Amino acid sequence: TAVWNDMIHGLERMLTSMMDTNMKTQGYSAETMVEVLDKVGVVMALMKRLLPGIMILSGLAQLFVGFAVVDLYYTRRDKYFPGFGPFTYWKIPEGAFYLLGLALAIRLTMHGPGLAVVDNVLLILAAAYAVCGLALLEHLLRRLQLPLLVKIIFYLGLLLMQVPGMIILTLVGLFDSYFDFRRVRAHTLR
Repeated sequence: TAVWNDMIHGLERMLTSMMDTNMKTQGYSAETMVEVLDKVGVVMALMKRLLPGIMILSGLAQLFVGFAVVDLYYTRRDKYFPGFGPFTYWKIPEGAFYLLGLALAIRLTMHGPGLAVVDNVLLILAAAYAVCGLALLEHLLRRLQLPLLVKIIFYLGLLLMQVPGMIILTLVGLFDSYFDFRRVRAHTLR
């Protein structure tokens, strides 16, 4: 962890130095510069705290891309490959809902260094729920048989919303995992 701390502090110093130089040349006031640099410090502290979760999500994304390439390779050759199934039916198991509740309860009641672990677990769960929320929205868009242009505008809107878009997707995935809007449990039993 000492290496990561040194890297984060080095990145923070470099970013602060660059922003300080750029803002001085552009004529920003001292108060504005202090305010912006304080925000950079907050973002860097958050990044440092969530770095393990970000690294896990990065590794999982790389594994997923590799798996998708292998799946594409086998399906193009008409060979069987056990994939993830249709994206529109991806769903988080209901047990993860209770893990999320436990993590939130610990987060609200606990103090100390263990909170970083809980924050990283919450980040990973939020990302998983967001992917499944996206699957539910794709399912709805396909059922409504909307044209491709409307879908592209919808997804661009979610992308441009950034953090609020991620929160919306996470909440949609969370509600779907509990209420099962698509009847995925019934679909998998057939």
